[in-house]
Amino acid sequence: MINGIKKLRQWAYSLFRLNTMPVVKVYHGFGDDEALKVHGHVFSVSPFGRKSFKNKVLRNPLALIRLFMVKTKPRVEVTLHWMGQNYTTTTEDDGFFGFEWKASQLLPTGWHDVAVSFVHRRWGQITGHGKIFIPGDSSIAFISDIDDTFLISHSSNLRKRLYVLLTSNARTRKPFEGVVRHYQLLAQGGEIDVDRRQRAQ
Repeated sequence: MINGIKKLRQWAYSLFRLNTMPVVKVYHGFGDDEALKVHGHVFSVSPFGRKSFKNKVLRNPLALIRLFMVKTKPRVEVTLHWMGQNYTTTTEDDGFFGFEWKASQLLPTGWHDVAVSFVHRRWGQITGHGKIFIPGDSSIAFISDIDDTFLISHSSNLRKRLYVLLTSNARTRKPFEGVVRHYQLLAQGGEIDVDRRQRAQ
């Protein structure tokens, strides 16, 4: 009976392309001169990365289901490795962890690599890699949602929202017309308008 359950479980893992090895998932972090922050999860079961983004009848619903078929590692010690220094914390009951620390030196603008690891009694040290973004000096900051701000999601219409979730994916969902150019202009921080005013003088 026990062997049958194990075989059924392995069949389900294979069907949904689930990874049964522990994984440290490090999300993109951010920081400045005052503090650096990074968060993540430790999983004992997690989906493998998607290889194909073609719109097929069952592929998108299965991919959506896979996102919820995870198991986390609660109350395990994780260590952050940053520029020769180590910081340690413990995951929460849902496997979530967070680090906040102060950089020992002034960091240049851009992306910086960071690693987080934990020691598994069977697999040894498991390490996940992520990045921390240090923004440049600016008096303007833009914080934006994605659904119905950048991508068409139909958040106020349940039927249409479910249709988008089940038939589209990250590569095929449609952005609003002109939104790409809009964000490009925001990223330039008003430099175009300044340049136009200078040329007009």
